[in-house]
Amino acid sequence: MIDGAIIIIDLTLGIEKHFLEKHPTAISCLSFFEDKALMSGSICGRVNISDLENLDRIKAQKKPIEGLKFSRC
Repeated sequence: MIDGAIIIIDLTLGIEKHFLEKHPTAISCLSFFEDKALMSGSICGRVNISDLENLDRIKAQKKPIEGLKFSRC
């Protein structure tokens, strides 16, 4: 979306599966990795990797994934 949000929709069920607010500006690219991760980039240069398999668990804990550190490109 233009505001930096990402909505993942299950087309089989016709429902919203995930709503991600990861970027401060418009999304410029998206790429899935084996339906397990989503890599996204925005026009400001930020790159993000979302763990789709554990997204619900991570949101419940509200803790960052340990061992993963990303820097701005």
